[in-house]
Amino acid sequence: MLPIGGVREKVLAAQRYRLRRLVLPAENRRDVEELKPELVKGFKFIYVETFPEVFDVVFGRKGRR
Repeated sequence: MLPIGGVREKVLAAQRYRLRRLVLPAENRRDVEELKPELVKGFKFIYVETFPEVFDVVFGRKGRR
């Protein structure tokens, strides 16, 4: 799965809507690690490598641990 852009903006939008879980491509892990700790506090980031993994997270068992 290709990385996405605007990770910081997406995290800010998730905060605004009080979301706590974010599904991101695995290649964006470094982008999240570069964000300020107070920005990512309280979030659970779920990194996926394939699109079917997104379905598992959203509709199935993965990510609910």
